[in-house]
Amino acid sequence: MKILLFTLDGWPTFRPDVTALWGEFLPAQGVHSDLCTLGTQAEVPPWPAGQSWVCPPGGGKVKELLRSFVHDLRTLWQQRKGNHTAVVVRDKTFIALPALWWARWTGRPFYYWMSFPMAESLVRLQGRLSVRREPARWLYLGWRGHVGGWLLHRCVLPKAHHVFVQSRRMAQDLAATGLPMDRMTPVPMCISPARFAQPLPRQPHPAGRRVLGYLGECSRVRRPDFLLEALAIVRERVPEVLLLVVGDALEPAEQQWLRAEVARLGLQAHVHITGWLPPEQVAPLFAQVEVALALMAPDPLLDSTTPTKLVEYLAMQRPVVANDHPDQSDVLAQSGGGLCTPFEPRAYAQAIERLLAEPERAAAMAAAGRAWVLGHRSYDRCAEQLATELRRLHG
Repeated sequence: MKILLFTLDGWPTFRPDVTALWGEFLPAQGVHSDLCTLGTQAEVPPWPAGQSWVCPPGGGKVKELLRSFVHDLRTLWQQRKGNHTAVVVRDKTFIALPALWWARWTGRPFYYWMSFPMAESLVRLQGRLSVRREPARWLYLGWRGHVGGWLLHRCVLPKAHHVFVQSRRMAQDLAATGLPMDRMTPVPMCISPARFAQPLPRQPHPAGRRVLGYLGECSRVRRPDFLLEALAIVRERVPEVLLLVVGDALEPAEQQWLRAEVARLGLQAHVHITGWLPPEQVAPLFAQVEVALALMAPDPLLDSTTPTKLVEYLAMQRPVVANDHPDQSDVLAQSGGGLCTPFEPRAYAQAIERLLAEPERAAAMAAAGRAWVLGHRSYDRCAEQLATELRRLHG
């Protein structure tokens, strides 16, 4: 099979469901793809799964959006007589309708890939802006959110041959709008088996601290203050506890806020924020972690996601404490890789204390979690299942 693939993420991208799934493991299953997207840097590396047509970066948001749209239209026209089996549009609303018409005209199936409720998130972001202070951005977000969302839900999804979604919850949300469940397939975030070929060996902290680990972004919307409140409770019973944050907030103002929250709770001696590190420096630090923390604040937009952080923790062979988010709850229930609690600091803190107090139980959970994630949430297995589904759809 050979797919004409349009993606919003750009190339190169950090998204493993583009690089690992489409670029590495689907070709091994006989599913190749030609990529059409926006460039994210001046020099673009080759796309490993086939050809690529990359629109150079540059210009403002609106100009870039228009240039990318014209570039995608040109690619559709140039490939009208190509040998593609199908066309897949991932998260790009405005090119999706021309791509749907192109697919019908050329006799190919059209598939839409929805990794996130993008239109709804843009509408929410627009609602937080002042039209007087930022009129251009307000209009831009409104156009992409309201108009793009209308096109997607009224014109594209109902006419697509099939829709690939991020999670079972996303499929249920779309089914509530009238889209049949049998026309949707969940493809959750997974791990790359080569990156986690071996479990991360545990290294005791040199000062005897009981280390909790959090990996990733810490901006206010992610609710790191919840973790700090839980940590303050754990500290009362486990005074040697240390929260290792491998990452940081993105904006300077958010970084200042995060450190102010640490100081407000008197946790300066119990929190170590490393800032953003190269991947090769993460493992030596995270090796000291006894319990990994997964957090996804309750939110109608985020409820349909499948957090990569959780499956990466399990692949490292670390027991996890997570809050009750749909995918996190399912993964921990099926894998036995940790504990899931309500979104309440005391309940979360008690789960952390339980795993710190029962190291043998925590080790058994960690081993079970790694075994499950390698068997169920690895991109080689995901590619095998997706290739089978694509062949079934193609008939």
